[in-house]
Amino acid sequence: MTSLDITDPVLEPVTLDLAQRVTLGSRRQPPDQQPGRIALGRPVCLPLDLATVDEEARIFLSGRPDSAFWLLALVCSFRAVEDEPMESAWLNVRLRTVRPAGAEPPTAWSMEPLALADAVEVSKTVSLDAELKLTSVLVPIEVGPSAGREWTSSYKRSETYVQAHAEGSAQPSWFFTRTPVREIDGVHRLRTVVELPATAVGEAEVSVGATLKLKRCGLIPYRTHPDRVPEPRTVRLERPSAPTQ
Repeated sequence: MTSLDITDPVLEPVTLDLAQRVTLGSRRQPPDQQPGRIALGRPVCLPLDLATVDEEARIFLSGRPDSAFWLLALVCSFRAVEDEPMESAWLNVRLRTVRPAGAEPPTAWSMEPLALADAVEVSKTVSLDAELKLTSVLVPIEVGPSAGREWTSSYKRSETYVQAHAEGSAQPSWFFTRTPVREIDGVHRLRTVVELPATAVGEAEVSVGATLKLKRCGLIPYRTHPDRVPEPRTVRLERPSAPTQ
């Protein structure tokens, strides 16, 4: 098992811009910007080569001589606000090949976390009318002779609050969702292995966005403008050149 030490970068606040103009009336205009709700750390990219992986992984790399592999590590943080929560948020990564021209694009594999979920207690009540016809969601029942009956059934449901998306592509993403038991809040560490052609140079660019539930405005989408993301928002996937003799 290969283990790599990764030091978390300093988190810097990101200013979110209104994703689209919203007209709600003269007294209900959402703010054009939302500063400080999301913070990003500088992307960290580590080569996965014969010098950095264990013996078993070296066997895998030896069988893939036409590919280069990198570990891309990302850190983001969300700040919950009691009266104006985030209903959803996302972190997008755009992978691209810088050179040579025409080379295959990079691919994201083994995204982590793939999914995180909470168990949520759910209660359902089933009612029957005088003719013993169901008047609500169907669950197992016993029909008796009375004119009306009601049963309550409880069970646990899984509510996903972090979900990886588009693994195996050049545009991996993580989506964050507010659940009945968890706000979108705190620090999240995200990882993925990136594959690109062995002789190619690639880039990974990070962007974030969120949908906020604002007082008197409802659900309003915001996203980052490239000029407002702390530099460097792009990390280069490039091995250092060998020194000339």
